Amino acid sequence: MKAVRVRLSSWTASFRYAGFMIGVQPSLPMPPLSTVYGLLSAAVGRIVTPADSFVGYTFESEGKTMDLERILEVQPGKGGKWNVIRREILFDARLNLYIDPKLRKHFEQPHFPLLLGRSSDLATVDEVAEVKLKPIKDQEATFGSSIFTDPPPGYRVATMYALPVYFTDTIPREAVGTRPFAMVAEKYKGVGSGVVDEEDDIAFELHTAQSLGLGTAG
Repeated sequence: MKAVRVRLSSWTASFRYAGFMIGVQPSLPMPPLSTVYGLLSAAVGRIVTPADSFVGYTFESEGKTMDLERILEVQPGKGGKWNVIRREILFDARLNLYIDPKLRKHFEQPHFPLLLGRSSDLATVDEVAEVKLKPIKDQEATFGSSIFTDPPPGYRVATMYALPVYFTDTIPREAVGTRPFAMVAEKYKGVGSGVVDEEDDIAFELHTAQSLGLGTAG
């Protein structure tokens, strides 16, 4: 199948793990689908959901550390106060994003700045290219560096998270499609199904509206 591969990079990245609210804010090891669809929305200039485009991606970073960050805690009707938290940060992040070809022009000229996390985690588009993804089923391949609904056997470490697929643009925002996902940061040999970017020689899961139980793409 045809897809557009967008290679993005950033000096820093941080993906908020909502389970921690006070004192320390660890980062997820890679962006969740909601962050990726937020990235697409920024590029297009309007909300983008699985009904608009399939999504597949791989993500890597060179390391992580903790830093101190000054934040403003806001309470509705009561104003806000400044606080200092410990924030986990990923360094030298690289995201390979696979999307519907009809969105290509939006990454060649993004509507809004592209971020890998916070407003300070500015991302650069390094490449936009049309590629062919090869479907595989119950085949041996290199998996990992990605997010899975059901990762193939063979991985050493995976962390399960309950994560939304995307957020609405209503006030207040609502989480849509929350379900368990496994984030597998390491590459590994396994037997499974998915799609392969033969140039990068890595298999990953392609997420669609149908596969996520959110209807069908338009």
